[in-house]
Amino acid sequence: MATFKSKIKETVLTYDGRLLITLETQANYLTADTINEYNQSVADYTVSIDKYHEPRSLTANAYLWVLLDKIAEKLGSTKEQTYKAVITTVGVFEMLPIKKEAVAEFKRRWESKGLGWVCEELRESKLKGYTTVMAYYGSSTYNSKEMSRLLDYVVEEAKELGIDVRTPEQIEEMKRLWAENNV
Repeated sequence: MATFKSKIKETVLTYDGRLLITLETQANYLTADTINEYNQSVADYTVSIDKYHEPRSLTANAYLWVLLDKIAEKLGSTKEQTYKAVITTVGVFEMLPIKKEAVAEFKRRWESKGLGWVCEELRESKLKGYTTVMAYYGSSTYNSKEMSRLLDYVVEEAKELGIDVRTPEQIEEMKRLWAENNV
């Protein structure tokens, strides 16, 4: 399987209803062997096209974890427990009706995605035989606005606990870099 950064150069709808897509990429993204394999292949491929994102900025994310660790130390907790608490306080979530008998399995699968993927049962749904759950997304999926909100909240929590934080300018610069890399 090859994954590489590319631009869609051209799309053409043919008279017989096929769509031809021309991709443009840097030659160094694919090896000569891979290119030759594609040129000689008659196989069908599964293709997925997603908007390209630079790898996320580690600066804002790393700072978030530094603060979570300091907050956890002050509260006698762990940074992981603190992160989950923050996610369920200001994180991004979906409210979903799930069949009662499927809630445990949904929760198990949802939470297996990562540390910030939290699932809480709320109440019996208005739909008969269903339970409403709040399914929180891990911060690795957050856009710049969502990440800024999360970081702002953690910074305020740290300040309230007397933890030394970076200047507002430094925090804004970290968020700007995160946003640039996660458009």
